[in-house]
Amino acid sequence: MKKSILITAIMISIAVNAQVRFGDAENFAVSIYVDPGASKKEQGLDIGADVEYRGAIYAKAGIESFEALPGNYFDIHAAVGPRITIGAKENLSIYSGIRGGVVYRYGNPNPILGFEFGTDYTFPGGLLIGLNASTMKRGDVEKLYGKEDFWRGNFYIRIGYKWDWRK
Repeated sequence: MKKSILITAIMISIAVNAQVRFGDAENFAVSIYVDPGASKKEQGLDIGADVEYRGAIYAKAGIESFEALPGNYFDIHAAVGPRITIGAKENLSIYSGIRGGVVYRYGNPNPILGFEFGTDYTFPGGLLIGLNASTMKRGDVEKLYGKEDFWRGNFYIRIGYKWDWRK
């Protein structure tokens, strides 16, 4: 029991010294992203863009287009969840949340709902790079291919710019 308490105390001390916390600074970011695996597999460009509020929570809205998929895939999405930062200047952030929206294929709207998680590094001056992954239940796939409970995973590389709106 004493060892467990000691290990827990050491872990808490490390987290406090590394300044791990929910994001204190509030800012906005815009980013573009690509899914390199899906783009290579389908021989087209899976690309998207987001605008995001970043604080102790993140909330974002965006669009994604993937013309190489049958029916000309296009979605409008949003996501929200907690955001944890590391370091005095909050350069490194980790986030996870719920992602949902509407996907259009062959001009028909279909729901999408799932989860996402990711990490970003923000450089001095506002440039940010990040990795993001999501898994979503997609109504368009169920209709097109007759697969119920189909969950689709994606992996994105993103680049963007953040600005402090209070300055």
